[in-house]
Amino acid sequence: MNLGPISAKVLVRLMQQNPNISKVIIPKNQIGDEGAKIISRFIMKNSTLVALDLSSNELTSSGGQAIFNALGYNNSIIDVNLSSFEGLNRNTLGAKGVQPLKTVLAYNLYLTILNVSGNFIGNKGLQYICEGLQQGQNQTLMKLNIALNEITGDGIEILFKIFPSTRIRDLNLAKNPLKNKGIKFIGDLLAKGGLVLESLNLQETQFTHQGAVSLYSGIKRNNKLKNLILDDNNLQGRTLNELSQALWTNASVTKLSLENCQLQDNGCLYLMDGLERNMYLKDLNLKKNSIEQQGAIRIAKLLESNQNSLLNLNLSENRLGDFGGLMIARAFQKNNCLTFSPKYLTQINKLSHDNIAKARGDQCPIQQLEIENLIKTNQQIHQVKLNIEKCKVKKVKVESKFKVIDDRYEMLSKDLKSKFSVVQEASNQLTNIQRDLDFQEQKVDERHLKLLNENEKMFKNEQRKFFKACKENEKTIEELREWREQLRRLKYEKNHERQQFVGTLEDLNKKLYGAEMSYQALFSELQKQKAALQKAIEPEQAVQEIMEEAKEEEQDKKTIKRLRVKKGKKSAKKGAKPNKV
Repeated sequence: MNLGPISAKVLVRLMQQNPNISKVIIPKNQIGDEGAKIISRFIMKNSTLVALDLSSNELTSSGGQAIFNALGYNNSIIDVNLSSFEGLNRNTLGAKGVQPLKTVLAYNLYLTILNVSGNFIGNKGLQYICEGLQQGQNQTLMKLNIALNEITGDGIEILFKIFPSTRIRDLNLAKNPLKNKGIKFIGDLLAKGGLVLESLNLQETQFTHQGAVSLYSGIKRNNKLKNLILDDNNLQGRTLNELSQALWTNASVTKLSLENCQLQDNGCLYLMDGLERNMYLKDLNLKKNSIEQQGAIRIAKLLESNQNSLLNLNLSENRLGDFGGLMIARAFQKNNCLTFSPKYLTQINKLSHDNIAKARGDQCPIQQLEIENLIKTNQQIHQVKLNIEKCKVKKVKVESKFKVIDDRYEMLSKDLKSKFSVVQEASNQLTNIQRDLDFQEQKVDERHLKLLNENEKMFKNEQRKFFKACKENEKTIEELREWREQLRRLKYEKNHERQQFVGTLEDLNKKLYGAEMSYQALFSELQKQKAALQKAIEPEQAVQEIMEEAKEEEQDKKTIKRLRVKKGKKSAKKGAKPNKV
């Protein structure tokens, strides 16, 4: 259709005039960001719209933000599709485009289905979605499609932490490079109890048999998963036995797709061993797996036993060979479960006639029984054709009845046309009034667009100023960093000098302590020598004292003698006798 931004205005007017419109589905157009903003303003006020599909409409991050921000004010939309198909008009929301989902998923209680596949949101975009689911403990989102978004194992680790608290039933992770790391988290998640996940798509997620081990272990313990898609992954290896054991124990998976998984005959044998004990799987896709004659014989053996619940089996684009195909054809005759679609009956009839003619031409006696069986099937097909012819006759009768009803309708429509002409005139008047109102509304819309453009220009100018200020702040921050670096160097140098000074001071203290110890040793030695000298000097002093005392006694004696002599002379003079001493 190639609808552009102007078409978005017309679409909004139509929805305003007709409030009964509940779905807007316009994929593969050129609405663009401008058209998305116009639709988002309508969504904020609308309460009847249920589904919105703007997939592949050349939306970028600004258009995605406008739509998701509008969902924060809407109380009716349950299905949003902003995915992107390969080719023209792709949406490229990126992580920035889904950032508003952080708040929308936390507070919106109506959104049930969300599809943002093919928008390259990456691990950062998935983180915004997980934070929104975790903050408000969202219990309404049931189907999430984030395929083809360059999500890796690190993103799955974030999803692993919050997923058990959600109510998501359908998760599509196809064509993301999860590899073995991401698949390990998926396996651990499936092994947890309390999940409500029923459908999981892991097509082309680039994991091998090494990562599949944890996935098979999770399938063993899970009892809720019903639909599992593992297409376009290399599962060839020793771990196929784990898949067989998982099918033994699992009682919930009803649809399993293993298209282009390089199973070959070995993988097919393991798979059939697991299906022998599984009575729940109904739909199995083994397309493009290089299955040859040995695998076909094992499949035929399983179908003959009727020990399974398979209703649909796809073996197209394999190398079964003539003998393998013959064995499976025989197994179909004994199988009571598998069903054929009526659209293939003509093709089967033609092939059976060709095979009968070929067998008769070759005149192979071994295949006579097969020819008889083909004739029987041909008769059955003929009976089906007769039934179809009977249905056609019934269809003709019903069409004749409808023709009678159409004639009556024409009679009634003629009567209504006259009445309709009166209504038509009134409606023409109303349409003229509506045109005037539309013209006035268009003028108002133009004014609003001008105001929006002016506001955008003002916002861009303010944003430029802000970026300039940020650059100046970055320069000042760089200068501060340089000053801090210089201060750090100075502190380092000062600390180094201080350590050197402390080292030299400790050396001096050690030397001073050694000098004090040597001084004390010398002082004690001098004391000892002094004591020894005193001991040596004491006898000499005693002799001198004795000599001095002797001298003093002699002097005393001399003085006494002198005194006696004087007294004797005096007494002699007086005539007295001298006293004898």
